[in-house]
Amino acid sequence: MKMEGFAILVSDFRYKFLQIGVFLAVFTLLVSKLVINIWGFALFSPVKDFVIFVEFFSLIVFLFLVCSYFAYKKVYGKVRVSVFGLVFVFFLLLSFLEPWYFLLCIFSAAALVSVLIEGRRGDEFRKEVSLVLIGLVLLPFLTSFAFYLFPVDVGTTRNEFEVSFWAEGVPPSRERVLEGPGRPSELIYSENIVSETDIEILSRHNSKVSLAIHQDMLRENSPAEKVVKKMNQGNVPVQAWLLTHPENYYWANSLNYHIFNDLYDKFIDWRKELNFHGLVLDQELDVREPGKYLTKTMRRLYRTDIYEKSVESYKQLIERISNQKKAILTTWGIPCLDDFLDSDTSLQKMLGVSAVPPETWDVHSFQVYRVIPYRTIRLDLGPYLVYSYSLTAREILGDDVAIGLSHAGYLGYSDVSGIVKDVRLVNALGLSEAQVYSIEQVKRFFGPEGLEKILEEGKKPKEQVTIRYNPIVPLWRFSITFFDLFV
Repeated sequence: MKMEGFAILVSDFRYKFLQIGVFLAVFTLLVSKLVINIWGFALFSPVKDFVIFVEFFSLIVFLFLVCSYFAYKKVYGKVRVSVFGLVFVFFLLLSFLEPWYFLLCIFSAAALVSVLIEGRRGDEFRKEVSLVLIGLVLLPFLTSFAFYLFPVDVGTTRNEFEVSFWAEGVPPSRERVLEGPGRPSELIYSENIVSETDIEILSRHNSKVSLAIHQDMLRENSPAEKVVKKMNQGNVPVQAWLLTHPENYYWANSLNYHIFNDLYDKFIDWRKELNFHGLVLDQELDVREPGKYLTKTMRRLYRTDIYEKSVESYKQLIERISNQKKAILTTWGIPCLDDFLDSDTSLQKMLGVSAVPPETWDVHSFQVYRVIPYRTIRLDLGPYLVYSYSLTAREILGDDVAIGLSHAGYLGYSDVSGIVKDVRLVNALGLSEAQVYSIEQVKRFFGPEGLEKILEEGKKPKEQVTIRYNPIVPLWRFSITFFDLFV
């Protein structure tokens, strides 16, 4: 009987040691990640978002700490099973990028099994701890509700501000906008992208256009050449938005950097007497169209030196561009600006885009598109999404940053006043420019009057801008940031 009791004691201790070890290992990993990156969150996030970040982190950290005590007391088995299950799934996903995380998967799976085969339960745990845990769960939601009660005072609009437009030449379908992004299946490019009326309005408001120059347009008398000549004659500044074939990933990214070096040479030979204000490299990876190949592509980008080679190649290309014109970066604000918070490039590396090093580029433009979260969670997160990411961009890179807004005619921009509101928001934050996608869609949904209204009212100075706090935005950003901490 004594030997049997000793065996039970040893087995019991082994199970406890395993479970407590896993909980404390994850707890230590979380705390170390948080301590290292807390200043980035504090300096580069809106104060309200930072508060919610801290509350969610505190909840998760406390959960692992208290679960280690649950394991010691052998109580709340269902809670421990749930937590071990979440740990297993989370680190299993991460192990595709960082193989060493698979060790945590193995230990968490073993710990989960040990909970299921536990014999006795032991004494009940103190109810006060449960109340603290419930309080920490409720705290972010109560804080968010309190924040929601008071409007966010953004500031006052200024005179020194620019509103510009994208012109892609490819009329996007509703499916491409709301389900996309997706490369266009074909390039439909017309020299009537801008009319004489448009040119008169743009010129009067000193508004520039970033015009898509597809690879097939680099020829004599192409529609692109005719459009550029029209805008040059009408004194509308034009930026060349260089794009390759859809089958070559369309936008500039880590998978086609060698193509854009050649494409720039062809552009130089083609432009002749055409006058361009600058050249835009649009850093995006089509994250929808590859379908079942997406995971494999992202893993290859993350675990090889493709990213490093592409960064160096684009850096050299940008130096060539800067010797003649401004080199303008445009890329996703979501999640590239989140990636900046922990001072690494892991998300950019995985997505095949590079907004770093910042000093490489003459101008930064970040696409803070409200359709991006909508494609995932089916919610339009409103002006506060634009506010949160724009503020982060300003705190990291200064005032000389452009913010892209999209898509005209959809979601919160189904009325032109929604576009005007977000343009004013970017203005009031002290940033240099708002870029609306696209001039074709603005005309399609709102006509020349809508174009005039965006430019007239969006740039109107001394307008006080206030918006409503959206509690889902920090939750959205926290999810991205939490994942980013581990890669």
